[in-house]
Amino acid sequence: MDWYLVPLQYDCRHCGTQADGYGLVLGPNTQVSQGTTAENWDVDRLGTYGAVCGWKRAGPQRCEFITAMSEGRLRFTKDELLLACEHCGGRTGLGAVAPTAMENFVQWGSLRAMRNERRMIVAKGADIAKFHDGTVIDFDRAIGPSFAVVARGACHNDSRGQGRIEILLDLAAGHYAWSTMFGNRGSQKAWSTLSAVSGRQIATMVEQLALAEIDLTSLGCIDDAGPVCRFAFEQIVNGLMASGYACDAGRS
Repeated sequence: MDWYLVPLQYDCRHCGTQADGYGLVLGPNTQVSQGTTAENWDVDRLGTYGAVCGWKRAGPQRCEFITAMSEGRLRFTKDELLLACEHCGGRTGLGAVAPTAMENFVQWGSLRAMRNERRMIVAKGADIAKFHDGTVIDFDRAIGPSFAVVARGACHNDSRGQGRIEILLDLAAGHYAWSTMFGNRGSQKAWSTLSAVSGRQIATMVEQLALAEIDLTSLGCIDDAGPVCRFAFEQIVNGLMASGYACDAGRS
């Protein structure tokens, strides 16, 4: 089965603050059935990418690992998979973020920065919004290793205000990518951009941020980073300092 966890941000309808979350996108090879009884059970392929708007798990022990993989941002409530706000704990349906998940998936997928989880997940019922026919995301398995998030932090843009930044590392090729996200309170959509940095040239990333008029204000290594990611984070910090940034608190 093909499926992807897509990072995104959304405005919690309960507390009104912007929260981090994940959308769920299914791949073309996902098996689906329109039947509801054993006599009417016709299994077919989805045939295109689809964003999950609703998901009912098949049993109490199924798909619990999704909660861990999403850092608790996705949780089951009465067997339905919902977004859990990091601020108030309020639940939001996946349908509310499906358009953002689709948009981010296309952006990240074009850089081969999405990882196909390929782990069996089974739903008793699902509501799926299909991508437009002809949508093709090139995941070249010979070229496209997965990206890992190395660091997260805060950034600022004069016209868009405060935002969040993630820096990713292609573990096989040694390429970096950065993603920034800005959003206005009360707005369902957030402005986002993703740019690839070829090779271990942090100075190039700094130039790209400058051209986008984005100032990096804080940066920290992810909590569960392994030795490779920690080494990459040190390289990022050193590169930022060489480019004129004052980095001291970011080595957490």
